[in-house]
Amino acid sequence: MLVVVVAAAVLGGAAGLIAMKYGEGSGTSAGASGGPAAGSMSSAPRTTPEPTGPAQGASEIPDGWHRVEDPAGFSLVVPQGWERQVNEGQIDYTPDDGVHRIRISVDPDPDFDHPYLHMENMEEQLSTRLPGYERIGMEKNTFRDRPGALWEFTWNETKDHAGPRHGIDQMYYGGSGGPEYALYLTAPQEGWEASREKFDIMLRSWRAPQTQE
Repeated sequence: MLVVVVAAAVLGGAAGLIAMKYGEGSGTSAGASGGPAAGSMSSAPRTTPEPTGPAQGASEIPDGWHRVEDPAGFSLVVPQGWERQVNEGQIDYTPDDGVHRIRISVDPDPDFDHPYLHMENMEEQLSTRLPGYERIGMEKNTFRDRPGALWEFTWNETKDHAGPRHGIDQMYYGGSGGPEYALYLTAPQEGWEASREKFDIMLRSWRAPQTQE
């Protein structure tokens, strides 16, 4: 089953910024470096039953998915069988050791006036570091009534999970000037259409830490 990828992290008293990596084993940082508070990344997520009824709206969970309450404070739905991993201080949800993965990052004090400017800065670095990098699209948007930007790209991975890969990243500011959330999905190019559908499910289900919005 082809699945998605997200970006993940924590802020506030629970944890600091987690650098987000995009590929080739190095990637770029989503902001200034930082690390989680002791113990905050090692706990297992809790599964929360969704409310039932005829009108669930964005809370509806597709068959084969379930909602997790991450110890970092955020919540989202992921496919059954996906396990939480911490890789170099980053939170992932993956069923296959990262071939498909969900990763979330948060920058509590972003350096850029708009997520789009941040994406342009990261692309400048990535375009010279990822073999065969190609921009599919990058545009400003509005996410949860906040300033945001959506970036989609492809590259040819030569290290971990080698082969043609596809990534998509939704960034947005949770408030005036931050925090900046990055919700990133990556998967093999083959089967991308199904993976993109799952990305949309993740976006609809996303709940930021309550103290952050």
